[in-house]
Amino acid sequence: MLCVHAEMRASPNYGVLAVLQLCSLVVICPRAAEALQWRLLTDGNALCNDFSQAGYYDRLNSSSTDWAIFFESGGACYSVETCNRRYLRREVRQRYGGGLITEEFNLARAWNESKNRKSEVVSPLMTSVESFDIDLHGKIEGYDLLSTDCGINPDFCYHNHILVPYCSSDLWLGNDTRFGSDTANHSFIFNPEATDLQFIFRGFVIFRSVFQEIFSSKFSGNVLLAGSSAGGVGVINHLNWVKQFLPAADIRVFTESSWFVNFHDNIYRGFTNFVDISEESRASNFNITEYVESQNETSLYTLILHHEPCNSIDLGTPCCISIHCLISNSDYVPTNIPILVTFSIYDVYLLGPSLRGLQPFNPPMVSYDAQFENRGEESEPVGLNFDFLRVIGEYGGTMNNTLATTSHQAAHLSYYVTSCFQHIYLATSSLWDEGGLFGSDPFEVTNENGATLIRHTVQRGRWDQFRLTQGTGSDLNNSVSIREAVGVWLTTANETHPVQFRESCHVAHCNDLCPEEIFELVDSNLWSNISEIFVYVVVGMVTLFCFITKGIFFLWHRWLLRRQEMFLCRSRDAVMGHAIYQIADDIKELKQMITGINENIMEMNKRLKRIEDKITARCTNNGFVLKQ
Repeated sequence: MLCVHAEMRASPNYGVLAVLQLCSLVVICPRAAEALQWRLLTDGNALCNDFSQAGYYDRLNSSSTDWAIFFESGGACYSVETCNRRYLRREVRQRYGGGLITEEFNLARAWNESKNRKSEVVSPLMTSVESFDIDLHGKIEGYDLLSTDCGINPDFCYHNHILVPYCSSDLWLGNDTRFGSDTANHSFIFNPEATDLQFIFRGFVIFRSVFQEIFSSKFSGNVLLAGSSAGGVGVINHLNWVKQFLPAADIRVFTESSWFVNFHDNIYRGFTNFVDISEESRASNFNITEYVESQNETSLYTLILHHEPCNSIDLGTPCCISIHCLISNSDYVPTNIPILVTFSIYDVYLLGPSLRGLQPFNPPMVSYDAQFENRGEESEPVGLNFDFLRVIGEYGGTMNNTLATTSHQAAHLSYYVTSCFQHIYLATSSLWDEGGLFGSDPFEVTNENGATLIRHTVQRGRWDQFRLTQGTGSDLNNSVSIREAVGVWLTTANETHPVQFRESCHVAHCNDLCPEEIFELVDSNLWSNISEIFVYVVVGMVTLFCFITKGIFFLWHRWLLRRQEMFLCRSRDAVMGHAIYQIADDIKELKQMITGINENIMEMNKRLKRIEDKITARCTNNGFVLKQ
């Protein structure tokens, strides 16, 4: 048996892919699957929301100069209310009548009854991993692109691996200076009834501290800079700085489920929730930083305005929140760094809330059609109707338009685009396992009655198992997984020649490999009642139509018969006269035919007589005597 200790990368040619599959008979030596090790950042300003020290996991390979660095996902909070609610795990919020951070519930009661079990109650998205009772040095395994299994992760299995948990709730953009520089001894006590923003937001500092702690400016190896959802947003925002910090490094960027669009103005209204900016003001280039600071209120938006792209709202939303805006602007993102984005055209993070009439960054049940004029006006959930399909179509169209526009403007942009109702495809560590810090918190969208509309959990393996529908029917020979697409991108794409992968089907959730049991439109009992009523109405209408049609044809037939009888009775003499005249005319024609036949017979007799006379004459002249 031959053992090959080398990295294998996918080829852009599917024939070559087939050859590589045949070559799988050659066994690749697996890298020892040592656990990811927890490290605290030494920068005292790199703090999680509750002032605990941020950190990261690493798994180093002394024989490699290649690095894969992944920044985790986790959304954001943007105001006092949403951040206070976010501090509690979702399952705790649900027990007390909440769920989403936009839903009201008895927060004070939930906290007071649960605070003695802090490690079971506090969300891992707002505190350091060190706050939890877990084995930091023996149980965290890397999955997907942080896996050491070269059969699953051929391109990065021998890389040095870095995993950075997300605990700042600010899209890795906050540089909160409200508490000064001396925060090491700050004693944080959570107050569920606080009316001021009691948390610190230092995601900007955490991100850069990771690089400053790991690398020197002279580093010249390969770096895959990757992130999921909020992590992807952070990666794109810091890319220009990373390139300047590591000028000799060969950097590539991979983001997943980070393509956020300003659908029905939801992102903009979320992060500028308290700022009443008119459409005219937004269209002009006024100084939004000065305007927001003049309001004397603190929100997440005020804490990220130090970052220049957050001051740009040219596309209807702060540019720093939408990576398509960043990638399209060469001042924010270098054009000589290849970028691969993976996302779904029907990503449910922003689509899901619109399906129930709820904007993800606004108070519950706010109508997206009346956000500007009637903020706070209640509306019914969209439900299963034409509006439901319309919202899905509009969202998909918006995603497609931004992708087409950005691809045209940024030649270094490659993409892998799916059709699933899905948010997050990669589970990069055992923290996502069932029972792990993140695994017990599924992504879920519900209607106002609590019935599930969309639901899924982040699971390991989709990196390698999910495949785009590139073939026809059940033929997946030409399909491609996320892992294979990354391999093609690594070997062929550059700053001017991107690679592009899309579903061959063009409707929402059309891929059979989309996660099962993700889509439950309405409560089953309600749907059963609706179906029964619909069937009764249709059957009744069809039956009534048949009776009416049969009656009309019956009356029409009777009317025709009656009319025929009246004609025959009232016009008998005329009919008989017409018949006699027709018979006489036929007899006359028959007589003419007989006369013509007789004349023809007489003419034929005359011709025969003439022929006979000629023959008799010739025979007599030649001395022959004809016998009679």
